[in-house]
Amino acid sequence: MVPRRWFLLALSWLPLVALGPGCSTLGYVPEPGYEELERSVDAFSKFVRWKQYAKAKLFVVPNRERAFVKFTQSVENVLDITEFSVDDVTIDEADEKAGLRTEGHALVRLSYTLLPSNVYHVKVIEQIWIAKDGQWMLDFPAKGWDL
Repeated sequence: MVPRRWFLLALSWLPLVALGPGCSTLGYVPEPGYEELERSVDAFSKFVRWKQYAKAKLFVVPNRERAFVKFTQSVENVLDITEFSVDDVTIDEADEKAGLRTEGHALVRLSYTLLPSNVYHVKVIEQIWIAKDGQWMLDFPAKGWDL
């Protein structure tokens, strides 16, 4: 008889365990923070560095995806990024004071060559990131990066 009692007790808790966590958090998307912005900038930069443009595009704001694809297609065979470093990542101070995190900025240093030239270039690119649906997305420039 004891096993049946435990079975019925466990069965009575099933609705609370299954439905409980979803009730209070259903539809809630937390604001992404500084750590998420750092991770997004780093992941995006790595994907671009290794020419994994399809993966990098996942970090681009939807209305700028076309500009990103056009830019990457134009440089795919000539741009050779040898190194990148994320120099600075910040969240807009006015937003931070207001308790919002809607816009972030990143400075990314690229070391690259543009083939067929073997001239080594270093450029710092300022990126603007937008908090959208609980994640950071890059507001890619409409004309691409000036390399």
